[in-house]
Amino acid sequence: MENITASFYNREDMERATEALRQQGAVDIKLDFRSEHSMETVQLLQATEATKYASGSENACIMNVVVESSRLHLAHDLIARFGGNVT
Repeated sequence: MENITASFYNREDMERATEALRQQGAVDIKLDFRSEHSMETVQLLQATEATKYASGSENACIMNVVVESSRLHLAHDLIARFGGNVT
């Protein structure tokens, strides 16, 4: 099993990515739609160069997903297709 953390610019893109990942057999998906950033979220978003989030955007979205090792590359591709940044 592999854990992936990704950030998204908006909720709609993250929800579309979530649906695609579920269809591809993701084991577990957790979503965080924070409008007020915790220090951990700000650091994660800064690490992905998503300064829009770190500067106070109300649309900070973080996805944590667990996939089988054999589906890791597919999951990365799906996240990128919907505008996500894998950290």
